[in-house]
Amino acid sequence: IWRKQYSTIFGVPETSLNTVVVLRHDGIALALGNRFWDRYGLAKKWNVHDPADRRPFARNPVIERTGATALPGEFAGFTLEDLLRGGTTVLACSLALRDCAQLIVEADKVRYEEAMETVRTMVVPGVVMQPSGIFAVVLAQDNGCRFVQGS
Repeated sequence: IWRKQYSTIFGVPETSLNTVVVLRHDGIALALGNRFWDRYGLAKKWNVHDPADRRPFARNPVIERTGATALPGEFAGFTLEDLLRGGTTVLACSLALRDCAQLIVEADKVRYEEAMETVRTMVVPGVVMQPSGIFAVVLAQDNGCRFVQGS
């Protein structure tokens, strides 16, 4: 959203503005594809509900959405894939990914190492894993970014 606002107010082309998103802590779930959300009941476990009908999401709410699940008009173009296609860098916390691997350990009764391998295959293509979310934030700031906490 800030890119559109900067472009409108300052006349700067959106293509000259760069965004970095860091997914850390519970936000790591947004880096995972629908296969993970569906199989491991993430929405129910983490209490993530569709604002339209208040039911738990069976899918990642920020990845490709079309038809009945499309984002409302004011948010069109803000899926994770849209952001990646538009040049946004999306970084994610490997420490937080361990919590997701633990869900796999418990559900599939596999060793932790196998669960980590599995969860890594479920990360949305284009998301770049970092040692930690804090590392990713500091790295972005070291490269000229400003920190704005989303939530």
